[in-house]
Order: sequence, then structure tokens, then C-alpha cells
Amino acid sequence: MEHRSTTDSKVLWARVDEGFYVCSQEADFLGYVDQDSESRSVAYDMFGRAVGSFASLQDAMARVEAGVTTEGECPSVA
Repeated sequence: MEHRSTTDSKVLWARVDEGFYVCSQEADFLGYVDQDSESRSVAYDMFGRAVGSFASLQDAMARVEAGVTTEGECPSVA
């Protein structure tokens, strides 16, 4: 399954395994989303740091994408 972002056509999501989605942009790894046993979607940045837990997959994906600046770098999360 591939999911192209509606906010940036260069952002690509790929379903790697059941409940595990990886985000990339022009071959750069941006982060991933892992759905847990309670159907929560946990978003992780490009460094593997959890950046949020969400009720929906779409919200978690949006959080991963929001962490990307125009230069393609993830800002630090407080």
C-alpha cells in the first residue's frame, strides 16, 4: 500500500507490514508510524523518537509530515 500525502506530492508513505508505515521524501527517511495492539497510532521522527500517539492513522501520519521543515530536516521536539 502506498499513500501519497495530500499536502506534499513528494512525501510518500509505504505500508511495510501490518500496522507499520514508513514515510520518505525524495529517498530521504522522514519517520514512521506504528499501530499498537490497542489500535493507537504512534508517530516517530527520523531518529526513532516518539513524537505523538493518535487515535487515527491519518493524524499520526500528519504529525510525521509536520516535523519536516522546508529543508527536509526534523526540528527538535520539546
